[in-house]
Amino acid sequence: MSIVKPTKLLILEHDENDLELLLYELKKGALDCIPKIVENREQFSKELIDFCPDIILSDYSLPGFDGVAAFRIKQEICPDVPFIIV
Repeated sequence: MSIVKPTKLLILEHDENDLELLLYELKKGALDCIPKIVENREQFSKELIDFCPDIILSDYSLPGFDGVAAFRIKQEICPDVPFIIV
């Protein structure tokens, strides 16, 4: 018998309303996950290493940062982790 661990989900989002909707949909879909929310480049880069996510969900447009730049950073640190722009 194997034990299934919750999915570690790194969420890059700065808008509270969008974040609330995203978390609602994840809960509604009954995804067993541990979400970690970050809002900027520095937090994102740090949590790629410290949190070691299984999946990344990213906003496309953030203040002073965007999803494409986040994808490039992710590719350098953890290229095998799936990255979805929401």
